[in-house]
Amino acid sequence: MISIAVTLLLIRGIKESASFNSLIVVIKVLVVVLFIIAGIGFVNADNLGIGCTVGAPGCAEFMPFGFSGVITGAAVIFFAYIGFDAVSTAAQEAKNPQKDMPVGILGSLAICTVLYILVAGIMVGLVDYKLLTNAAAPIATAIDAARDVAAGTTMGTILIAFPTIIKVGAVLGLSSTMVVMVMGQPRVFYSMSKDGLLPSWAAKVHPKYQTPHVTTAITGTIVAILAGFVPIHLLGELVSIGTLFAFVIVGTGIIILRASNPTLHRPFKVPLSPYIPIATVWIAAFLMNNLPLDTWLRLIVWMSIGLVIYFAYSYKNSNLANVTDAEASASTTVAYKPPIAAMIAIVGAIVLTIWQVEFFIPNTTWLDTAVRSFAWITTGVLVAMLMYGKSDKQGARTDSVRNIGLAASLINLAVWIFMFYWFLTHWADYHVK
Repeated sequence: MISIAVTLLLIRGIKESASFNSLIVVIKVLVVVLFIIAGIGFVNADNLGIGCTVGAPGCAEFMPFGFSGVITGAAVIFFAYIGFDAVSTAAQEAKNPQKDMPVGILGSLAICTVLYILVAGIMVGLVDYKLLTNAAAPIATAIDAARDVAAGTTMGTILIAFPTIIKVGAVLGLSSTMVVMVMGQPRVFYSMSKDGLLPSWAAKVHPKYQTPHVTTAITGTIVAILAGFVPIHLLGELVSIGTLFAFVIVGTGIIILRASNPTLHRPFKVPLSPYIPIATVWIAAFLMNNLPLDTWLRLIVWMSIGLVIYFAYSYKNSNLANVTDAEASASTTVAYKPPIAAMIAIVGAIVLTIWQVEFFIPNTTWLDTAVRSFAWITTGVLVAMLMYGKSDKQGARTDSVRNIGLAASLINLAVWIFMFYWFLTHWADYHVK
């Protein structure tokens, strides 16, 4: 029901959606601040493993899963940060995007990171982390622990109402996040359609509300189906690995665009390029490698579906296919030299993957290394095609290339669907050492 309501709201218009989202954000931030204020005075350092002897009654172990466990946790909950980059998809509707976008993204990122750290630290300080593992409402569970400690006091009476407040805040918080995410994806489809990568219906806007209503309705329907039938932990892992992989593409894309189109007007320019983009690729790869193998297989299948769509439709219909050789030459102001930094980023990710899986991540086998390495090598091939196949990206597209690419992508998709099926049916055997 929430998905349907959010979809209808976004079809109605960006102004109404923004007003609704602003109100919800204010409410959920107040709930988070109230939780921090109410809970910080009841934090038990023993639950954090600080100031006590490990093994003593009530004393938890600090970082019980080690540094690798911290990295795995960071990779799994990375989806909590995807709302910030989604803001950029609404740049066309901002009054001053050159100024507003960087300030909005970086400012909200800094504020939310501080709130995330405070909430997580207080939660674990209020109650043993093991009791939070399978809790439907972890913050409410933590508040219950604080209420028990404060029983008989004024604060204990106040905390009686907090579980309900927290649950309402959680629903509102999820709703505001859905507004941002469901708003972003249709605009990605819209831009892709304008570039010829998707059919023209994906760029249709509502005659009255001037919003991409078709793709918004499709996105909202898919979100509702996934929310209703897919386990939440799988959705979290899939969203995290997809977002991290998008950061890898963005990092390499920045490096390539700096060389292929140096005269492009850049209102916001990434500093210290190519060092920051390379670091982005490596950090994203480091987090991605800590996600489970089945999540990697789903990512590869998803990428394979994207390749099929590209060769089936986008290759021949892309706007770049209609650019003549004369126009392409006229648009090139300097000699293009493929940036080696982009390949350094991908090769570094491959080396990092091999080391990480073999020596850093516990309980892995050759299959973990093989699947992750295949994904990174495939990414490297695609990056190399972007760098060294520049002449093929502009001008007429041939049917022979399309047919070969489509056949290869279909075979690749079939192979990986079979691999994924094999992995699921041999899950227990695979985990027996």
